[in-house]
Amino acid sequence: MKSLSHFEKVLNSSELILTEGSMFEKLRRSPNVKLDPRLAHAALIYNSGAKAVLEEAYCSYIDVAKKFDIPIIIFSATWRANAERIQTSSFTDKDLNGDNVKFLRELKKSYGSYGDKILIGGLMGCYGDAYIPSEALDVKRAEKFHEPQAKALAASGADFLFGSTLPSTEEALGMARAMSLTDRPYILSFVTRPNGVVLDNVPLSQCINRIDGQTKNLPLGYFVNCVHPSKFISAFSGQRDALWMKRVLGFQGNTSDKEPEELAKLKELETTTPQVLAKDMMKLQSLFGLKVLGGCCGTDSKHIQCLAESFCT
Repeated sequence: MKSLSHFEKVLNSSELILTEGSMFEKLRRSPNVKLDPRLAHAALIYNSGAKAVLEEAYCSYIDVAKKFDIPIIIFSATWRANAERIQTSSFTDKDLNGDNVKFLRELKKSYGSYGDKILIGGLMGCYGDAYIPSEALDVKRAEKFHEPQAKALAASGADFLFGSTLPSTEEALGMARAMSLTDRPYILSFVTRPNGVVLDNVPLSQCINRIDGQTKNLPLGYFVNCVHPSKFISAFSGQRDALWMKRVLGFQGNTSDKEPEELAKLKELETTTPQVLAKDMMKLQSLFGLKVLGGCCGTDSKHIQCLAESFCT
């Protein structure tokens, strides 16, 4: 029998694991950093000033989790660091995936004994726009496309691999097959509509069952992200006892209840108070028993702190 990874042991033994809140949205709106047009925030670690801003952003979330002694997942800034984008960037001589994970591993060490509760997710994104499923790859192309990054992140020492903000069942299946070629546990996270479908109009239940049925080494589980908690509750309340729902481990919530296409067009970030979001997130956890909760668009460390406070009181 295969032994459990450190990540799996923490997941199994914890009532709650937090995740970071918004990173990409937070950084791209910062006046102190300039994101690379091809790699987004993956190259910030090579500029001392930008690296300091990046570190401060991660620490703002880790410090909250440490205060409440709750494990936390932080994700490498590699959402856009796939092989194709790296090859067309000015960083072809760098190990972007490995260096970003190394940066997080060093940050983790700086927290002493609490560092054991800091879990590093090797972050991967879809080929095209995360809100436009028509830009997604088919299964075969996706497996070939995502394999180099999956292997690079696994070799770097990430605790697990994480495919985030996925709009398409087809590409997610190909990504899952690429991830399954590594020795790391992996998780896939989808954007869903209020009627319970992924953005490609496939019901999340069918999406999960298809991936579970067509991969040799199954994902550890699934998340939903970039969705307001009220949308998740309305979509899946009637299915919370279904077998496939037991495969949903976590949720990273938006502060806005707008649809993805609406959010993408906003010039100003739309947010809500930490107290309101925490209340909605706690309701979601009560209904579905999710182990992992965190933030997505519009969230910051105040939202994560309020979430932790709500859980601990």
